[in-house]
Amino acid sequence: MYTGRDSLISSIGAVVGSPRFEPGIFASNIIVLSILFAAYTGQRPDATIGKLTFEDFEDALMRNPPMLWVPAEKDKESFPHWVPLHPVVVEWTKPIIELKHMGQSKRIFPYDLIRKALDELDIKAVHTQAERSPAPTLGSSSSRCAITF
Repeated sequence: MYTGRDSLISSIGAVVGSPRFEPGIFASNIIVLSILFAAYTGQRPDATIGKLTFEDFEDALMRNPPMLWVPAEKDKESFPHWVPLHPVVVEWTKPIIELKHMGQSKRIFPYDLIRKALDELDIKAVHTQAERSPAPTLGSSSSRCAITF
């Protein structure tokens, strides 16, 4: 089943390609990773994504398959859950973790800076309503966040 999210992810992938790590573009790569992570996982930008740390992702990449643990205190609804990491997210995460010393925060996605950059690019995170499946699955919710251009 092909969804609007699949289309968005394909569009992002076509635009950003593979991670490029040249001097001066560390912050740009963090913004790209944050968009990819949000698009692939559906995690809430401010309520969850903005609270994740480099350590959370280092731990996730050590798991096979790569999987991020979101504890209750980092989730808006205090719902602890696992988030599988798509290979594209893993590809972008590894080099960023290697260069984490270039950042000024323990958080991998400093949401205040990312929000400003997304606003300048006219990329909006909007709240959407999704239908609840008949048999709820781990992480299912009656609402989701979507990234729109």
